[in-house]
Parts: sequence; structure tokens; C-alpha cells
Amino acid sequence: MNTKTSTRRALFAREFGRMIYRIIIALTRVRIINPFDYFQIKYKTPAQLASSERNNFLLDLPKHEKSCFSQNEQDGVLWKLFEHIPTINSPPFCVEFGFCSTSLTNRSISNAANLILKKGWNSLFFDGSHENCDINLHKVFITSKNIAALFEKHGVPKSFEYLGVDIDSTDLWVLSEILKSYRPTVITIEYNPNFPIDATVTFPDDPGEFWESDAVYACSVGAIELAAKKNSYKIVYVGKSDVYLVAEEVLQGLTPLPLAYFSSGRMRCPRRTHKPCTSGREKIMIDYSVWMETGDMNKAREAAQKVAARYLTWPSWTPSWIKKLSPQKILTPSDAARKSG
Repeated sequence: MNTKTSTRRALFAREFGRMIYRIIIALTRVRIINPFDYFQIKYKTPAQLASSERNNFLLDLPKHEKSCFSQNEQDGVLWKLFEHIPTINSPPFCVEFGFCSTSLTNRSISNAANLILKKGWNSLFFDGSHENCDINLHKVFITSKNIAALFEKHGVPKSFEYLGVDIDSTDLWVLSEILKSYRPTVITIEYNPNFPIDATVTFPDDPGEFWESDAVYACSVGAIELAAKKNSYKIVYVGKSDVYLVAEEVLQGLTPLPLAYFSSGRMRCPRRTHKPCTSGREKIMIDYSVWMETGDMNKAREAAQKVAARYLTWPSWTPSWIKKLSPQKILTPSDAARKSG
């Protein structure tokens, strides 16, 4: 067999594997959608809208998705929010972690870079792998146990404008600890879109567990909503990778888009990202609602088993040869972009 023929066969095998993988992923996403709910939200005419709705900038957020420095739509959505939400400090202050770069502009995919560079905000960054004193970026491994001390050490105001949380693991627990003592006006927190919008599953508060580049990471939108309600925040938007929270006191009664819009209308979740788990690590996930009710981690972990297995692992009917493909051969384009970032 000559080299050209073997190369063509290898390329065909790779593309065929990717095609089968995408078909499997598409089948796992099949669900009943009520399009009427979506069209009712998105396509009301100005005459149909009450005056309060016409003045509700939260309903316009889908039009403002834009990326200048951020990974996805964060730059545009945050810019729109702070056009209407008053700032507290002068200049405004933001905190973001993890920050996977040493520069604001060198593909930092920072949510805050646009506000810092164009509006002159003060900032504080934390990351587990990078450090740069010139931009106030500090290398530190963040946990729910040390975050309050880190904020105090670096002089974070008790009330400040923006907090960005993205550590691929204990995000929800770290956020909950911050909100015991601090009050950011706007928060973005990474979520796991593999779960349905109403699932309440989260990564455990265990610093010994890490994201292993598979579907086991972060928390579901439903879990974030529970934490938001507990701390008097509202979910105002669900992006491709982040959920946006705003303190209730600054919304002045404005009603955001319903979460159903992001499930059926924007197709944000459930949506497969990263390779399914094959190691059994999905069993570490816990049900946040059960934990809030009982405080029992074992009960919370048991309650999350079925939904974690369904949405974080391969379907039971997946061919074994697909499961054996290396992650590099089965990553979708969106997965590859996220992993490289």
C-alpha cells in the first residue's frame, strides 16, 4: 500500500469517526421543545409590549452578544449591563479568576479586559498557573477555604462592580463563600451545559478533585439559580459558557428573560461539551438542592447519580470503538476551541 493511499484511509477513518460521534451527541440532545414559548418571548411587537417591558434592557441582552477579548459573548453582554447599572466605586472595581494568560490582550479570553482597557476599571486577577504583577495577576490555587482571606489580603471592597468565576470545578462553592462577606453587583460564573437547565448538580467542594478535560466540571444552571435566590441575585442571562447574575436591589423590579428561553430558544443546554467521562468520575457530582436541604454530602451525591450518569457519560448504546477513540479525535470544533483557551 503506497503512502498516499494509507494517508487517505487514515483521514477517512478520522472524519468518519467524527461524523458518528456527532450523530451520537445529536441523538442524546433530542428532547421535546415548545416553540410557542420561544416565539412568544422573542417576537412580541412593540405594540404588544407593556411600557415596562419596552424599557427593560434585560430583554435586549441577546442582541448584544459580542467578543473583543472574551471567549464568547461576555464583552458585549457586560458592556450592556453596565450601561444601565450604576457603579459603586471610582474607578469601578472587578475581580476575575481563573485568568489563563499573563496579558490582558494576548488572547487572555478575559471577561473584564474590555472594561479595564476601554473604561479604566481597577482589577484583581487570580489564576492557578499564571502571574503578572503589572496587571495585578496573582498565581494562587483558589478554594472555598482561602478565597475570603485572599480578598481581604488584596483589599477587595466589600461592595464592588463585577466578579468573574471560572475555575472548572468548585465554582459554586467559592462563589457562595464570597457572598457571605462581599456584594458584587454583577457576577458571571461558568456553568456545565451538559445538564438540562433545571438540573441542580454541582462539582463537590473538594480541593483534591480537579477538572480532567472531560464533561465532569463546574455546576448546572439550576444549581446556580438556587445559590442566586439564597443570596438575593437574579439570573439575567445564560451565555455559551457563563451564567450572569445581578443583585436584586439594582434591578428595580425588572424581569429578565425566563430560563426556558435559554433552553429551548437559545439552545444553551443541555448541550454536549468536552468528551464524555469514561473513568467513573461522574459519581463525585452532588445534588446541590439536596445538600441545601439536608447538609448531608452522601445523600446529595447519591441523589445526583442518575442525572450525572445520563448527561456526563457515553450513552449505553454507544459502540465501543467510538469510546476508544482518543479525545483529540472526537473533540468537536467548539470543544477544541474551549480546550485551547
